Parts: sequence; C-alpha cells; structure tokens
Amino acid sequence: MKYYMALLFLSCPLITKTSDIWKAAHNGDNDRIEQLLKDGVGVVNARCSTDFMQGVPLYYAAQRGHASTLQLLLSRGENIDRDGIVALQCAVFAGQEEAAEFLLNNGTRLNAINSGHFNPLHYAVWEQKGNKLVPMILAYAQRSGCLNRLLSQESTDIRSTDSESGGFGIYGEPKTPLGIAQIEGNQAMIELLSDPQKIDEAIQRYRIERDKKILQEMLDRNGITTVQYLNLRK
Repeated sequence: MKYYMALLFLSCPLITKTSDIWKAAHNGDNDRIEQLLKDGVGVVNARCSTDFMQGVPLYYAAQRGHASTLQLLLSRGENIDRDGIVALQCAVFAGQEEAAEFLLNNGTRLNAINSGHFNPLHYAVWEQKGNKLVPMILAYAQRSGCLNRLLSQESTDIRSTDSESGGFGIYGEPKTPLGIAQIEGNQAMIELLSDPQKIDEAIQRYRIERDKKILQEMLDRNGITTVQYLNLRK
C-alpha cells in the first residue's frame, strides 16, 4: 500500500462531492448513514468507486475523527478484523486520538502492518503528531504484549513529506519508529523511544490522564462536580 495514507487524504475532496455513504461517513452524518442503510442504497463496507483508493466508510470516519460514526458502522456489520487495521492507521496519520482509541478499544489489532510494514507507531512518529498518540499506542501495545515488536519493527518503504522534490522521498532503507524520529530530527521522540524508562513513564502518564478523563466523564454524566466527588470520598 505505497502512498496509501497520503492518497487517502488527497481523495477526500472526491468523497465530499458524492452524496453516498462515504460522504456521510466523512462528515460524521450518522442520520444519513442510517437512512441510506434503511433504504438499501448504502452498504456499510462498500468500496468507493469515485475514490481511486476505493476506501470503505470506516476509513473516512476514522480520518475525520468521528468516533460515533465508527461505532455506528461497526454496529451495522462492518468487520473490524478486515478494515480496522487501515482505519486505525488513518486515524493515527490524521492525529485523531479519540478515533484511534475507539478502534483500539473495539478490537483493532495494534501490531498489524500494511504491505510497507508500517505499524501505527511508525505513522505517529513519522507525522510528528504523536504528542498524545505515541504514549497511547505504547500503552495499548504494552497491554497487548506487542510493545517490543512495535518498537523494533522495520518498515520496508518509509517515505518523507519533506523531500526536496516536494513529494514523497524514500528514506532508502528500513526504519524502526526510532529510526524515523532520528531522520526527522524529532529530538523529543528520539529521547523517548531510545530509553525504556522514559517509555514506561510516558505509558504511566497516559494511563493516569486517561483515568482522570474517564472519571470526569462519569461525573459529568451524573451531574456531580469535582468538589462533590471529593467530599463523597471523605
């Protein structure tokens, strides 16, 4: 899947010119998706013929960060084992933390790779949108037992958007996520990925922040303020 993520982004203007399920997924229009499926004119895992990458709705929803649309598509029969891998890579490539986390929580295999041997950590480091995504991916990888594999996995076809030609330049040899960070000159990522202790610390920080977020969401749903919660715990 050479150039896959970049081509998927370039195809988005084509998607928005359609009136079908792919545009609805791109826009996060859940009502429209429901109507198309009800009318029998939308197929939840259909390939888009107007897009040269022929993506499925799940890809476009992930790229745009529409977690509720991802949930809808999965509830209507989309296959997470078949299409979740690329959808996760789309979300990571676009820096969509919520969508990426949703896909991981719903069974997307984190250690899966595409034909260029990209894994999600490659994308997060490569695009330098990984301030939150990299710790999240590391945490989920540790939990699923594939952390070392993700860190050591070498791509076979890493390309840079910073090439002198203005297009996608080839780095020339397989690269681990750390190798990509070194070529990109991302010092913070180099320091993180080259130090197991810092990796553990980043994972712990992510988990603490995630637990805080979950707690706050629960309090908000129940109309409880932080002060009230603290008083209840006394």
